[in-house]
Amino acid sequence: AALAAFGGLGWLAFGPDRVDRDALARTTINQTLPTVECSWLKVVNVESGEDGTMIQMTGVAGSPGNAQSKISQALTAAGLPAAAINFTDVALIRPAGCSALETYGKIRQTGPQQLSVTRREFEREAQADGPPLALAALSVKPPDGKNFSLLGIEPNGNIDIILADRAAFDEAVAADLVEKSPQGEYTVPFNMDHVGWSGLILLTGDAAFEPAIVEPAVDARGQDWQGNFVATASERDWKAEMLWIRSVDKV
Repeated sequence: AALAAFGGLGWLAFGPDRVDRDALARTTINQTLPTVECSWLKVVNVESGEDGTMIQMTGVAGSPGNAQSKISQALTAAGLPAAAINFTDVALIRPAGCSALETYGKIRQTGPQQLSVTRREFEREAQADGPPLALAALSVKPPDGKNFSLLGIEPNGNIDIILADRAAFDEAVAADLVEKSPQGEYTVPFNMDHVGWSGLILLTGDAAFEPAIVEPAVDARGQDWQGNFVATASERDWKAEMLWIRSVDKV
């Protein structure tokens, strides 16, 4: 009787197919994200409820409001209206950084992720011989049989190389600067000297990652660079994944 009274909607929200609804919501969002200009967003959590679908996102966007609107419209079109889309952990990236996001986004890794962090906020700490730093760490699972490079990107668009390639990584491991875990992952420490967001890019593939291609100056990222990057990435089977963490000064 209750099911009939709700016309099946109560069963859809709370019954056996709730997992299917959550999976559909994730799929819908992931299919929508490539259409969101100047962004690199990732779904953190999806939970269907009586009032709609609760979404939590992370990453960066040039216009978080536009990104939220596109996600909301896509969910509504799929019959999964969003009760709330949480963008608390989404950073605002400046227009100068859009070119890098959109270009790297063309080779975005869609399979298992090899870059992770245990938390997204790192507290700044006073240093005896310099300004305060946020001492961060991330886990990297090196790809089998592939070269890779680890880069950092700031909200202003600047890109810096942290580990240029597998050879540099092996040297860091040999020098005990990078620690291996029993699960086969490696902990890479690094410092953030500013308050705010920082992005990490793991670029995997064949052959070398020339600085002029993977980390050009902001004013050198025109159409010629974008075309050269995509062509090189295709030739060398490059894939990229990215995550964003935040340096805070709460204490």
